[in-house]
Amino acid sequence: MSAHSVECIDSALQPPMLHPEMVRKAASVKNSDELGTTRVVASVSRLRGVGKRLFPYPIYSAYDDTYPNEMLGEGAARRVSAESFALQMERINTVLVDYFPCLLSQNIAYGCCLCTAGISLLCPFVCMSEVKMMLLEELRAANDRPEFYDAGVSWHLVTKATTSWIEVRISHS
Repeated sequence: MSAHSVECIDSALQPPMLHPEMVRKAASVKNSDELGTTRVVASVSRLRGVGKRLFPYPIYSAYDDTYPNEMLGEGAARRVSAESFALQMERINTVLVDYFPCLLSQNIAYGCCLCTAGISLLCPFVCMSEVKMMLLEELRAANDRPEFYDAGVSWHLVTKATTSWIEVRISHS
């Protein structure tokens, strides 16, 4: 298995990991949703993590809420407002703040790391699993919202070994 994985919230099949420039150049890349509708991906925007991240877990406590330049072009810009985007990012970051491991859990994990040969790092694992599950649930809910679904905008969590970001994919119907 490769060093990276794409958390695909649309289907059981995982699409190939593509660099955003490749997606923009090759407009024939397809994205399928739960209903089996295929959409051609026009552009991809990455929302990088801006909050803190607990080593070795790749999920951040917040993601960039800057309105993507890709939404300013043709198509989605007329249908997805900056206010809708900001509200969705607020929802995402609120979920992360609510479920991110508390300071006590972090201190136990790192403070006892040497004494327990790293086993104490499993202490925040339960919390981070819940963070990831709730984040994926929020992204799934975003994909089901009419303002994004009708505009061809889909939200995806992409994780690598030590980092993650949220991809906002803008598709043509």
